[in-house]
Amino acid sequence: MESERFKVRGLTRLSAEYPRRLLSPKSLYREDLCVVGDVRLLNESAIGVVSSRRIPGRLVREAHDWAVSMKLSRRVIAGGFHSPMERECLNLVLSGLTRVIVCPARGIGRMRIPAEWKPLLESQRLTIVSGIERTLRRSTEALAARRNALVASLADVILVVHASPGGATERLARELVAHGKRLVTIGGPENDRLIRLGAEIWDW
Repeated sequence: MESERFKVRGLTRLSAEYPRRLLSPKSLYREDLCVVGDVRLLNESAIGVVSSRRIPGRLVREAHDWAVSMKLSRRVIAGGFHSPMERECLNLVLSGLTRVIVCPARGIGRMRIPAEWKPLLESQRLTIVSGIERTLRRSTEALAARRNALVASLADVILVVHASPGGATERLARELVAHGKRLVTIGGPENDRLIRLGAEIWDW
């Protein structure tokens, strides 16, 4: 019999378990959700991680070092974890103590849960959440933007690893700053545009 931890639950904005941060004036996301795992994780203090898909090699290494530094903490990290760099970070933190919120850029009604995630769902270290229609199985640029808005809205602080000039991640960063969200980034000339926008250099 399938564990209750692996079943998809619907969560409306009227639910007592709906994440409080999504009801805040700072939130960019107020849609109903589908959740697999412990809903309570969505109300804990979290670090959101977003990035443009193409990033300089130095920043890939820095992001790897950041994930290693998080690995032995019990902090909550939220992200889409879609690009190769993000998936590597996800694998690193899941091999430690970190708790993780995974936000796919597609519906999760028919999602096949990776075998290595199932023990983490059982131990309440992993929650999967999406605001996208359950049956949508293909990600698009528009769905990725919605996913990133959800990641950022669930988090207290958002680490923007890199934002390509004029790209979707930079547009998201501008919107988050306008909503009063706290942005941090990796220092260096590659991220000068983000720093000028108001992102802090994060020394972890």
